[in-house]
Amino acid sequence: MKLTQGITYTILDFRFWIEKALPRLAVSSQSLIAETEKLSLKEFISWSRNRDPISVGWEWDARTELYHLVK
Repeated sequence: MKLTQGITYTILDFRFWIEKALPRLAVSSQSLIAETEKLSLKEFISWSRNRDPISVGWEWDARTELYHLVK
């Protein structure tokens, strides 16, 4: 799985990275889930991009049950 800057992560690495991303977005996992459920996809990407210190957007993929970076 490629995330940024040509770095490849395994699913295990990605889950570890997500644990680090929550403080980066300054939210709890419960808040992240609530925002995911409350906002439309476009609104969630904008919300996450505005919270991220380097303006990275995120989206939830229900098929894989993982959050993914948005270009």
